[in-house]
Amino acid sequence: MSIESLVQGRILILKINSDLDESVSATLEGILNPLLSQHSGIGHIVLDLGANQISHASFRHLSPLALSLRKDKKQIYVLSSQRSVHRLIKSEGMDRSLKPINDVAEIHVEEVRTTKPEGPKLDVNFVNPLIEGTLHVLKVQAQMEVTPGKPKLKDLENPPPNIDIAGIIGVTSSGFNGGIALCFPEKVFLSIMSSMLGEDYK
Repeated sequence: MSIESLVQGRILILKINSDLDESVSATLEGILNPLLSQHSGIGHIVLDLGANQISHASFRHLSPLALSLRKDKKQIYVLSSQRSVHRLIKSEGMDRSLKPINDVAEIHVEEVRTTKPEGPKLDVNFVNPLIEGTLHVLKVQAQMEVTPGKPKLKDLENPPPNIDIAGIIGVTSSGFNGGIALCFPEKVFLSIMSSMLGEDYK
């Protein structure tokens, strides 16, 4: 039995030149640990079986190994051209710990799919004039001196509390495409209306 190793970016490939049985799987942790120490950026481990088989008994060693690696955000994949290997892994419920793949390229596709893009950021050069304009309008039109809070990007999962009325302004330009919402609790909005129009709005 021989195992060859190859590093491709964040992927460590272990080419296993025999069936992956219990005795081979028992040696994997000892082979993996020094390689992972040497290559700290590894996120994916591929067990390349080629046309070889995997035995049911090997799961006894592979399952705890996969679990400990997942705690370090590392995933084990089993690369095999044999449908029987894929079927056995899935039928034993091991396909989350040992993801069966047909090609290493599948890892890159999954990485792109699961990587969260960096969220949008507020540009103060764009936002500050809007805040200053709002303060000015409230001062002139409603005779109100107000103190702005911190502007926030819309978060559908955690909407701000106490919004009864919102005015939404659509903005499209070379530097921004979206909407700006001025949000009010009911009492605040009615107070502004009363001050602006000189009547008591309920």
